[in-house]
Amino acid sequence: TMEEKGSIIPKIIKNRSPLHVKSRAYKIDVDNNDSEFRVDASRICHEEIPLASEFDQQRQDDPPDAKQAEQDVLESTYWPNQEMKAFDFRGQQGNMCVGAAYSICQGVPLLLDSSTSEQPDWMGPFSEMRTELAIMSEGLRFRIKLDYRVKEEEDDSKTTTTTTTTKTTSTLPALKLKTLTVCREAAGVQPTPEDYPSLFLSNGAPGGLYDPPPVGSDEQASQYILLDLEGGASALIPFKMDQDPTAFGRDDNNSKAAGWVTTLDWTPDRSRYQVDRKVQGGANILGLRTLELSEVESARADRWRPKDGGRDMQQ
Repeated sequence: TMEEKGSIIPKIIKNRSPLHVKSRAYKIDVDNNDSEFRVDASRICHEEIPLASEFDQQRQDDPPDAKQAEQDVLESTYWPNQEMKAFDFRGQQGNMCVGAAYSICQGVPLLLDSSTSEQPDWMGPFSEMRTELAIMSEGLRFRIKLDYRVKEEEDDSKTTTTTTTTKTTSTLPALKLKTLTVCREAAGVQPTPEDYPSLFLSNGAPGGLYDPPPVGSDEQASQYILLDLEGGASALIPFKMDQDPTAFGRDDNNSKAAGWVTTLDWTPDRSRYQVDRKVQGGANILGLRTLELSEVESARADRWRPKDGGRDMQQ
């Protein structure tokens, strides 16, 4: 849970005990006579079911804020529909798979006027945005789930439009990180340190983030935080994401707005993975520019560590 205390960088409040959750995905077929492609009749469904654990009694004494954060995590969805279809895996919706990694996303549009109520759900600006970034390796999975919200007091006060004789500029409220959920999982079983030690390693990726991505100007870079996570992983995440296309001195044009990146670096065993989720800027913040995955043999990772100062992957 993120909490602002007057500082630029938010205070991170960690729950005292972990949640035990069963994550289940399955595919169903539906009637679809409008398409000649069989994949259009398939849907991917996902559910997360809380499980009993030895921490249940301890959580009874948690403060109200902690209980509310747990409830938000369990009740919120990070995918666009109850049943995901093939068309949902397009860059503009923020969902994509690449190799051993994937990302899914959901946004709740910020209703400015009657016209925005008729636009697709993946078009911004947004009052809420939730995204998940994951890496899978040999029956193990490491996920981070990020829940961004527009603060209620900023919902109205920062949504303004100014018109001059030369151009129209819009000031939209920023999305701020409310909760970060870290998921360490094994297929079919509840992982333990004895059986799955790689999920319970000391905090942080070996030697820090393997290939730091570009994060824009110094002003924009100040809105990121680098976290070392239990399980041999590190994550670079923006804790504040501006939706205003003019942020950081850019033109009033969503296509030229400063984009954002979320990075997860994890070394489960023989391989080291880094996935970068790079999205558009401005009101198109849900849309993916690229989902980039690098994989290197963990024993030789330092030998091949990039030294380019942080560049986008060549396409």
